[in-house]
Amino acid sequence: MAYKRLISLLILMVFISGRDLYAGGWPQSKGGYFIKLSEWWMVSDQHFNGNGEPEPNFVEYGYYATSFYGEYGLSSKLTCILYFPFLNYTYNVEPSSLDRQSTWKTGDADLGLKYALTMDDPLAISSTLILGLPLGYNNNGPLITGDGEFNQILRVDAGQGFLLFKSNAWFNIYTGYNHRTNGYADEWQYGGEFGLRISNDKVSLVARLDRVDALGNGATAPVNPQSLFSNYREYLSLSPEIAYHIDEAWGITVGAGIALLGKNIFASPSFTFGIFYKKLNLMTNKNESAQF
Repeated sequence: MAYKRLISLLILMVFISGRDLYAGGWPQSKGGYFIKLSEWWMVSDQHFNGNGEPEPNFVEYGYYATSFYGEYGLSSKLTCILYFPFLNYTYNVEPSSLDRQSTWKTGDADLGLKYALTMDDPLAISSTLILGLPLGYNNNGPLITGDGEFNQILRVDAGQGFLLFKSNAWFNIYTGYNHRTNGYADEWQYGGEFGLRISNDKVSLVARLDRVDALGNGATAPVNPQSLFSNYREYLSLSPEIAYHIDEAWGITVGAGIALLGKNIFASPSFTFGIFYKKLNLMTNKNESAQF
């Protein structure tokens, strides 16, 4: 029973991190699922240039994304993933004239499959294939909600759960390769997460570090530092998040993201709020006794 409880909370807490981690090293149980509705936003008046130096924007830029994130366990080792920002609002304001331009559009979506390579001690290791679907709007200069390219990400995660001062804790590390098309530079992506559950398992604290490095020097897509979708973007971000578990199924999350270093990307913090619902079918997982 103790193993089942630890497995349940670990799977849940890696899921609440949202699209960027894709459930870490743990798959969903067969028939289990997780869904999350969230809002992500950023308002920026500065960016990192190609040399990594902060500079003021020509305009104030705002971006708000309302998204759905879901996972479903096709088997005890195979999980399908969907991320879809179905309603995005973006605007910019000229400081001198206060004229505002804005648009409401969908954003780029992700569709993926995660396969558990191992679910045993000492690590839970999985491999994930993510297809980036260019459903966003990319034909109006700064008022775009996508990059217009079909990309493929292959990544590997490794995680482990443990007790820390009598509280349930976990870590996860990952690395991945993002193959981009339409003249965009490929990317290495890597990072890690640490989490801790406190207050009688009602509150969960998460801290993540994520790094993206652009590769090569011959990509032809536009380089626009005053954008979320620039070519040759690079960054190191810190993202703290907190979740409150209303009951065994429902919960809410709030979080922020801070770019510690960057090139060709905005230099302002982002924020997120979400509500999630989960169903875990641990009894259908034949490997549950070997996990943690």
